[in-house]
Amino acid sequence: MSATRPKWATTVLPTVLERDGTRRVHDPLVLDGPGRKLNTSGGVDLPGSGAGAVVLLLVIVAAAVLVPLLLATGVLSAVLWGAGAAAVAVVAGSLVYTSVFPDPVARYRKERGGDPFLDVGDGTDQARLCDLATAVATSSAWQQARVDPDRLLPATLWNAVKLAEHVGNQSADLARDRAAGRAEHVLAPTVDDLTAATGELARVETNLRSLGALARDLDGRAAAAERAAMTMTSAPVAELGLAAAASEAMLDHARTVHRLQ
Repeated sequence: MSATRPKWATTVLPTVLERDGTRRVHDPLVLDGPGRKLNTSGGVDLPGSGAGAVVLLLVIVAAAVLVPLLLATGVLSAVLWGAGAAAVAVVAGSLVYTSVFPDPVARYRKERGGDPFLDVGDGTDQARLCDLATAVATSSAWQQARVDPDRLLPATLWNAVKLAEHVGNQSADLARDRAAGRAEHVLAPTVDDLTAATGELARVETNLRSLGALARDLDGRAAAAERAAMTMTSAPVAELGLAAAASEAMLDHARTVHRLQ
């Protein structure tokens, strides 16, 4: 008998789940809507979906109870009417439920032809990017929107891990083609693409490191100012190009805030 796999755990980043050393990074588009959030099953909760599920269950139970009371002429008839009514209620209710609360993950797959998430294992370039983004997200400066007020960090991380995946695939293809003896002039477009993508990843990593350092410094300044105030008052004691551009925008804003402190 196989052991039950543990559920996902939410993290400080709204688009990242983690479980057993694996992080699942999501495209923020799958959470694009009021009140959407990831759940521990790896899906997306929609506002009102829990209440909708309760209503659906009540409708099924009501159908299974009321229809036999109204139409049955005996015990066997009551069983048959109850089972039939419950089946119809399940089908009809499910259709209504899925139309009112469509699954964002299924819709994303249908519209974009791929998963809205990427699983990242420990010890990879993608894991390092996750660590850097998490370091920013755990700061009070980020949580209070003193840095990255436009909330570009989740999209930056998604584009960066997808770019890292692209770099890994291109590197493997290039190594295989070279081993097969393909001419370098044939491989030149792949080499150029790989060089550009690798350079962007390096920029993103550098920007995230700098952003994390600025956020931590702002946290330290805020804590120092708070301690000083408490002492004074005796008062009693929170795609190619996309990742780099977004990370640089966050970094520019953070530097501005940092200079003004």
